[in-house]
Amino acid sequence: MQQYWLPPFFKVTHMRKILLIVLTFISCAGKLTLAQQPYKNTDQDSPLLFSIYKDLFENDGGVASIISVPTYQCLTSITPSVEIVNYGSNILTNAVIGYFIDSDPPSFFTWEGSLQPGALDTIEFNTIQVSSGSHVLTVSIVTANGLLDINNGNNNGLVDFYIVGNSIAAPVYEPFSNFELPEGDFVENFDGGATWSLLPRSDQIMAEDYMLQMHFYYSNAGNVDEFYLKNIDLSGIADATLSFDLAYTYYKNSVVEYADELKVLASSDCGNIWNVIYHKMKDELATVPPDDVEFVPLFSSQWRTDYIDLANYAGSSDLMFRFEAISGHGNNLYLDNLNVSALTAINESNTLLKSLTVFPNPSNASVTIMFSSPTSDEPSVILSDLAGRIVYRGNLSSLDETIVNTSNIPEGYLVNVFDKSTFLGCEKFQVIH
Repeated sequence: MQQYWLPPFFKVTHMRKILLIVLTFISCAGKLTLAQQPYKNTDQDSPLLFSIYKDLFENDGGVASIISVPTYQCLTSITPSVEIVNYGSNILTNAVIGYFIDSDPPSFFTWEGSLQPGALDTIEFNTIQVSSGSHVLTVSIVTANGLLDINNGNNNGLVDFYIVGNSIAAPVYEPFSNFELPEGDFVENFDGGATWSLLPRSDQIMAEDYMLQMHFYYSNAGNVDEFYLKNIDLSGIADATLSFDLAYTYYKNSVVEYADELKVLASSDCGNIWNVIYHKMKDELATVPPDDVEFVPLFSSQWRTDYIDLANYAGSSDLMFRFEAISGHGNNLYLDNLNVSALTAINESNTLLKSLTVFPNPSNASVTIMFSSPTSDEPSVILSDLAGRIVYRGNLSSLDETIVNTSNIPEGYLVNVFDKSTFLGCEKFQVIH
């Protein structure tokens, strides 16, 4: 096989323009042939139409599928492969295939072989360097057995893909300040229906405040829609937490109720392995009572902030997050103010709860933490210094009281209490030795 070979009549300066002209001709010829085909069947005396019809089915290559191009990847190059098929009645011995990314000039590949009618072959193109962001790869059969392949119906194939690119250093804060997703974020909508989209926030004064809506209300049950956050480098902070504002209710009337789910998954190897770090549904997910009216949050009281401890990913230099919306054909869900930062940033933005007591304060050898839990689950406790470094992590005892040895830690610490992923309280305390 020979890469980038070009027939003599294509050897001109502007390759892409020539390919587009050829494809335009193919499209027009294909439409003419199909439109006149019934007439041709009743009138065998038309030499031109008979010739086009004959060539169409005798020498007809096609693109069966494009493979080896993942939906997304971190590498900034792709090595695409394509399956071609012989749709004609003649044995296919050669074909010229054009391919290009977005609006770049096309490259050409000459395939040579022997394909029986209906047979397939796989072709691998040269590696292509690609910038980060969204792209489209287009592949087209130009000639089959030395003749223009004018059957436009099977000549072309295209695939969308996303290059994740380099990670950005934490802390990362995304308030969705305009009508477009921030650079590096993207959505996967496999079913082509209602999905993640940005809408203005009705409870905010500033016109540039937006929220990310998952339109469960019009999404069929079982659909899964994914929102990907730009990959993040956590190596610059000792301990990190992912937080986000959330508003949701499920659907319920006097007869039926339909609820949805939200998962957050993390991957430190560019999506090869994903781990679920958050999973809520129905009442646990909801921020307001269920309703059969399409939900749009109008008041700040309809929102809450959820938190996810990222201790298992400490030091990761390329961490990806995926928000997975699983539809039960319920009601709408909204996200805003996504934040990946050290615990300190969380502490400074939350009101202390009176139910959290830390004593003695200041302390010396030990500190006692008491918290009145609003749920039956045992809350978790995290002690961090003012830089966000965690020195203790555990659960409150059945008596909602925990004693922590402080004899070997320096001054200036924060006590953080979580119930699963929900932040419950924070208190500062000092250590004096």
